[in-house]
Amino acid sequence: MRTTIDAAGRVVVPKAMRQRLGIDGPSEVDIEMLDGAVEIRAPFLEVRLVHDKDGRLVLQAPEGTPPMTDEDVRRATDESREWPRR
Repeated sequence: MRTTIDAAGRVVVPKAMRQRLGIDGPSEVDIEMLDGAVEIRAPFLEVRLVHDKDGRLVLQAPEGTPPMTDEDVRRATDESREWPRR
């Protein structure tokens, strides 16, 4: 995908990409130069593996993290099935 950089060095990330990465609105991102390319990533959540009350291992997200909806889970499942074929 092609986009533009303005005189101040700002890059417009298309809305659909921002929404998919969960970086709509004012957000921080990680940016790095790798092998001559610029890579921009949404920061990862710091999650922990914990045992729930029944002894099962579950991921625990930081306080205030919104819960995943059924649609979020379906999308993540579909994307994992497609990876790394993209």
